[in-house]
Amino acid sequence: MKKSLFFCLANCAAPILAATMVDNVTVVPGNPVSVSYSTSGDDAIITVLFSADGEPLGDAAAANAYGDVNRVVPAGSHTLYWPA
Repeated sequence: MKKSLFFCLANCAAPILAATMVDNVTVVPGNPVSVSYSTSGDDAIITVLFSADGEPLGDAAAANAYGDVNRVVPAGSHTLYWPA
């Protein structure tokens, strides 16, 4: 059975009045999975949540992500990787 993978990028540290947008998200399957995205506006801490077939994979799965994730990123183009 083919598994579907869902991820959510979130700006978790911007103040309520700050404006940070995440867009132009592109996912390239593989090992690692490559996720390219763009941000505009203020600097932000970007986090990610993965789920498979609608079930969250948990924080341990997201902890394995590396690149432009789980840290402050400035506005611009970014890529994160996840060893599936």
